[in-house]
Amino acid sequence: NNDNIKSCSDDLKNGKNVIFPTETVFGLGACALNADAVSQIYKIKNRPTDNPLIVHIRDFTEAKMYLVLNSIEEAIAETITKKFWPGPLTIVGKANSFIPDIVTANTGYVGMRSPSHPVAQKLLEFAMLPIAAPSANPSGRVSSTSKDHIVNYFQDHNIKMLVPDEPCRFGIESTVVKIDNDNLTILRPGTITKEEL
Repeated sequence: NNDNIKSCSDDLKNGKNVIFPTETVFGLGACALNADAVSQIYKIKNRPTDNPLIVHIRDFTEAKMYLVLNSIEEAIAETITKKFWPGPLTIVGKANSFIPDIVTANTGYVGMRSPSHPVAQKLLEFAMLPIAAPSANPSGRVSSTSKDHIVNYFQDHNIKMLVPDEPCRFGIESTVVKIDNDNLTILRPGTITKEEL
């Protein structure tokens, strides 16, 4: 409910991690602008630090606050996000100085996504900050798509969890595309296909 979501949004603002649902898989989130909070994600997941994180935002207007896009890249990004956001599409572009290097894994590029799950959208609305969040599972384990996964993986961690009873709608991670001038490259396949793009 809104009280629970507000409590988790306060944790994000205070540099803590939270677990929340998206339409693809559950995410383990932290404020994307807080390098210390983001570093906890890597520790909790035992995730290699050369593996960048996706940043969740509300819409393309917010995404543009953290990306460096030329006019061609912005036009392409705006076109595909109008069709597929909110939804299971991540766009990768050059990150600006607001995004810490730990989020990009020192690549200079950042993935942005607007999740369609109503709880994720409400969390973003209440927190009023971008949320860096990989899948909520230990590295090398199956991505969490249900309540049972989350409880099994994280019951011994002191992390607030927003966990609905129903499983995630898609159950696989988002399609990831990189935009570089007029080139669109699929970095990770997902439910949105090459043909649709």
